[in-house]
Amino acid sequence: MARSNFRVVIPANAEKQLDLAELVVAKHAADGVASPLNVLVDNSWNDNSPKVATARAMQTEITQLEKDLERKYKERNLLLAPVMNSVKASRDTLVGVYNSNPKKLGDWGFVVNDTPQSKKKDNGTTPPPPPAYPRP
Repeated sequence: MARSNFRVVIPANAEKQLDLAELVVAKHAADGVASPLNVLVDNSWNDNSPKVATARAMQTEITQLEKDLERKYKERNLLLAPVMNSVKASRDTLVGVYNSNPKKLGDWGFVVNDTPQSKKKDNGTTPPPPPAYPRP
């Protein structure tokens, strides 16, 4: 007796969706006129088969762009790290120079917040915030 309680999974990931669509198109084409999918009218594979190849080409380009973007982030971060060290050293120097008037750091582009921080009550139940990492 066949199971009456089942699910047919359709992936959420675009890459895997294209993999599945390519398998369906291949089987449909192999079956030809005997394919049970020939009854589809509104979502005909005759209309949508060419779109699979176009979408696959776009996905390949997207994947390459994502790799290029990740490489660019790494290159940028390598350049940004020493620059930010200079920014922090400049801040520290200017704090010493303008100790009596820290608002002068605003002339250099720094935001100076002199409002007192509100104290949050922590009864030890809240976890510490996660560390902030630069975006890869």
